[in-house]
Amino acid sequence: MNTINNKAIIGLLAVFLIFTAVVLYSFLTDDSEEKFMEQLSLHQKIEEQDIDSIRMSKVVLINSTFKHIDIDLSKDQIHRIITTFNSLSPKETSWKDTSNLSIVSGIAIRIKDRSEVRIQYDKENIYVSRGEVKYIIESSQLKRIFDDELMNKKNI
Repeated sequence: MNTINNKAIIGLLAVFLIFTAVVLYSFLTDDSEEKFMEQLSLHQKIEEQDIDSIRMSKVVLINSTFKHIDIDLSKDQIHRIITTFNSLSPKETSWKDTSNLSIVSGIAIRIKDRSEVRIQYDKENIYVSRGEVKYIIESSQLKRIFDDELMNKKNI
């Protein structure tokens, strides 16, 4: 009976050591914490191949009435917008629960999974909303894109 207990103890000890080695190995080689923290980040990159459509519009005053005007974007402009958006660092984002009511231009990016990213501009701040997540981004390049289109009279 004593040898059976010794074999059981040795067997349990071997299983424990193997389990400990597997857990330790997966802990040391796993980057899921980094991926998890990236998913928690306010700002998420947009893969161009995941985009279903992208639209830009601006608000203009025509005969004392504000109207939304669609802006035709070239492939170069779309690529520049996405590249600039994706290049933002977490330091260039800050949490915001609501957006300003005086939005003058916006970009709606429809993703193939039927979600949508909205980038809105009020001549001062750029607001991003992805579902319930809303935040402000600091990007002089995106501001320049918005300002250039606001000044462009071609689409009116």
